[in-house]
Amino acid sequence: MGNVTNCFVTGATGFVGRHLVRRLLDEGMILTCLSRSGLPFNDNDSRIHWVSGDLNQSAHYAESLKDADCVIHLAGIINSRHREDYHNINVEGTSRLLEACRTYATSLKKFVLVSSIAALGPNSTGNLLSEKDVPRPETEYGKSKLLAEMEALKYVADFPVVILRPTFVYGPGDMRGLKFLKLLSEHDELISFSVIETAGLCYVEDLVSACVLSFRKPGSSGQIFHISDKQAYTWRQVNEILKQVITNLYPGPRSDNFIFRRVLDQKSPVSDQMCDGRLIRKYWGCSIDKANRLLDFVPQYTLREGALETIRWYRDCDLYALHREPTRATS
Repeated sequence: MGNVTNCFVTGATGFVGRHLVRRLLDEGMILTCLSRSGLPFNDNDSRIHWVSGDLNQSAHYAESLKDADCVIHLAGIINSRHREDYHNINVEGTSRLLEACRTYATSLKKFVLVSSIAALGPNSTGNLLSEKDVPRPETEYGKSKLLAEMEALKYVADFPVVILRPTFVYGPGDMRGLKFLKLLSEHDELISFSVIETAGLCYVEDLVSACVLSFRKPGSSGQIFHISDKQAYTWRQVNEILKQVITNLYPGPRSDNFIFRRVLDQKSPVSDQMCDGRLIRKYWGCSIDKANRLLDFVPQYTLREGALETIRWYRDCDLYALHREPTRATS
């Protein structure tokens, strides 16, 4: 796949999309980027052709697929108050794009669908999630991403398809991570995540690397890959790592009251998570052995390194400031 030069990207103006576009330009790619808002974040680079249109309206972008060697499909909806939005955008939008690729992208060498670990769902055994596990998505978002995966796999006879399932993605530019960090900073206690025991985390640049590897590496059509950090984290580990990072970025006198006062040890029973009188725990950590073996994917960032880059970006953009309690005068 070393001769891939023209790439069609959806979701290019989003958090992950912005990082991906920068990497693809560094790789020497010529890009066509679909923007629903019609507001590109960088229209000065002659290697980017912006197309304004709706994913569900393939007439808006079909002609732009003719020269595409690779399609990377990032666009989708994560949160919505309306249940039907998940299906209309994540499933129908993906289906329309795939059909347009079959009709117009006659030189297509790889279709990369960026899905989510939510399409699989957690387990209750504590084992790392594997691509061989039976999907049991728990949310409307997860269900829609699984259906989008199923749509993509219908086209493996028409062109090579690779599906990536990243865990929780964070990094500079991520507003969800900022809300999470502020929530922790503004409360006396770390949130009790009740039934969630472990989580998988993925720094955005590692996901971007996985996207590049997906179309650079030959073969792997019809394969699904989990993309994550090298380990699964407990919330206590997340708490300790974030404390260390913040101490590094905000040196000076400390008070026990300034952030993360303590981690809750108790678990809050959740009625719909009970089975035969016992609480069902959820484990979201996943194995990346398959991605390492077939894509040569090796994450370059630990949570400590990724959090340092992310929180530094929040700080430098004046999006996050640590407010300590004022020091009381002593007599």
